[in-house]
Amino acid sequence: MRRAGDNSGHGGPDPAFLLALVRVVDVELPEIATQLMPASPKGPNQWQCGMSSIGGDVMDARSLLVQAGWVPGRSLDVARGVESLVEAGYELTPSAHAVLREFSGLTVTSQDGVRRLWVDGERAASVADPAWCGAYQDEAGRVLVPVGGYSHMILLVDDVGSFWGGFDAEFGKLADSLEDLVRVLLVAPGSARLDRTVRTDP
Repeated sequence: MRRAGDNSGHGGPDPAFLLALVRVVDVELPEIATQLMPASPKGPNQWQCGMSSIGGDVMDARSLLVQAGWVPGRSLDVARGVESLVEAGYELTPSAHAVLREFSGLTVTSQDGVRRLWVDGERAASVADPAWCGAYQDEAGRVLVPVGGYSHMILLVDDVGSFWGGFDAEFGKLADSLEDLVRVLLVAPGSARLDRTVRTDP
């Protein structure tokens, strides 16, 4: 009996073997290759930094914001949050006020439900350490206001609307907008880091 693919006989390769080979080459391998290739960072629903979307589409930062309750034009009364921050000694800049109005009360969660960041003036005023925040501000050379948090890190916005993060002596700029902050912390974690250290005695 001749095995499939055995061309030692006079009849040539088994047609069934050839058909199976064609199916593998033309269908299965391209499909596997598509799954294994790094996703384009320009795609609207892809992981950044070469991470793939195997297992389904990956939600982008704006989608996560919408899922958390954000809508374009969102504007809240944040008088209590502003008052709490001022009482804690922070200088409320127009950019901090704008961030609080648009994003206060939101808890944005990663697609897998593991990571989350929040924005809330009252809460930020209660958990942020003024001494550390003052050290961060001195290092950045800009007015910084705590507006939220991520894990054990406090999130601050500067006077031009960029976002910074601080955890004890570790500190650094993370993003130029809150949507970009969601991307680097929740969609592509590890794509931004705290790259500075400060000295203080809180």
